[in-house]
Amino acid sequence: MKFPADLEPRKSSLLEGSGSVGGSSGKGGSGGSDGADAGDRGREQELTHVNPRRIEAVVLDWAGTVVDFGSCAPVRAFVAAFSELGVEITDSQARGPMGRAKFDHIRDILAHPEVSRRWQEKFASLPGESEVQALYDRFLPLQKEVILEHAELIPGARNAVADLRRQGIKIGSTTGYTRELMDALMPVTEAAGYSPDILVCPSDIDEGRPAPWWIQENARQLGVKTMSAIVKVDDTVTGIVAGRNAGVWAVGISKTGNLVGLDLPAFEALASWEKEDRVTIAARSLREAGAHIVIESVETLPAAIQIIESWLAAGERP
Repeated sequence: MKFPADLEPRKSSLLEGSGSVGGSSGKGGSGGSDGADAGDRGREQELTHVNPRRIEAVVLDWAGTVVDFGSCAPVRAFVAAFSELGVEITDSQARGPMGRAKFDHIRDILAHPEVSRRWQEKFASLPGESEVQALYDRFLPLQKEVILEHAELIPGARNAVADLRRQGIKIGSTTGYTRELMDALMPVTEAAGYSPDILVCPSDIDEGRPAPWWIQENARQLGVKTMSAIVKVDDTVTGIVAGRNAGVWAVGISKTGNLVGLDLPAFEALASWEKEDRVTIAARSLREAGAHIVIESVETLPAAIQIIESWLAAGERP
């Protein structure tokens, strides 16, 4: 089968010794009744791990993956929050920790050597947790103002999700946005045709990406017991690492996400060679983080799922 050119599956061989677990035990002898044997076999079957052949769920990120081409809304709010305190940061510095919970994201920005230097020049001291909290308190209302300006679905996202649903695949999601911010954003995406089955926010689980807990909470709520039947889809390095830490398949998003970092009009205004260069660099970062497949946009996710299911059928695991 021919897949879209932007799909970049990993080069790998079948895992040695993999295969279905739970064949016949090969035990001989007798001594029990047929009924008891049947009962034992039934209990053994209940306790036997069956390797999945199909993907049961995807866990999608939000900004840069499904909405907000270029993941621009968080950057605007971070830059503005720092500027209000008289410390200027670049878009690149704001984007660096993208994928983390927003409180942790601010702490990571402050740890950047150049930002830390500017902070010391401004306040004659190093920033601590109280400064992180002060910035976070400024960030939230700013983010709420701009989030709806970047709420448009990424082209092809709605159709891709509909395609997955027709295949019986459940749709989970994680985000570094707070529940309050998502309460503002989700009615807009629902009206546009996108509403995941569940949403996990930082307030739901204490430790966020790159820890695996947000993805595992998706698995719990969606009722998926085998992590190799789940695909994490994310445009950030942190999100891909979280997927690998959770033991799921990881699909990276290059063109529409944080690593290219341009909204759709700005991206389309680039020369062809520059588009290709930026997407190539983004894809390389995602692969180095551990992505099993990198695609340019969520639009081609169904084709990536087909590749992963072919790996599952051949006995491969994440």
